[in-house]
Amino acid sequence: MANGVKFNIQIRGLAKLSTKFSQAPIKTYYELDKAVKRAALVAVDAIKDETPIGKTRGGTLKRGIRAEFGDLTATISPHNAPYAIFVHEGTSPHIIRPKNKKALFWKGAKHPVRLVRHPGTRANPFFENGLESARTDIEDIFAKSVEDILKFIAS
Repeated sequence: MANGVKFNIQIRGLAKLSTKFSQAPIKTYYELDKAVKRAALVAVDAIKDETPIGKTRGGTLKRGIRAEFGDLTATISPHNAPYAIFVHEGTSPHIIRPKNKKALFWKGAKHPVRLVRHPGTRANPFFENGLESARTDIEDIFAKSVEDILKFIAS
């Protein structure tokens, strides 16, 4: 033993493994970007399912919910519905006054009025409710994405 015994170890597939690892960041980015987009579309559908349709605007809020995509990001928001926050969070009682005229009037009113004492609205957290109902599907999308990345590296 003192003479020094030498032996060689050859690792089969090392070159392929090295190639897979060098490709892993690109594959990971591609798979995660795809997962973000799929998850956002699932979330949009679920949020729309929970979105109320108002009497006066006929579904503008629901139609306006959509996703915009960036690098590994998705932003879901209610386009063309600046009042969405008031539906989602509710409002406390408040007074409504005319902005450009001396009085308020609407179809069905008996006469113009100087102000309206609005009783407030109950919150309808449709965004949160929609996301919660989509949680399992979204988690499954990302689990599959990670699984696909690992399969790629292992292949």
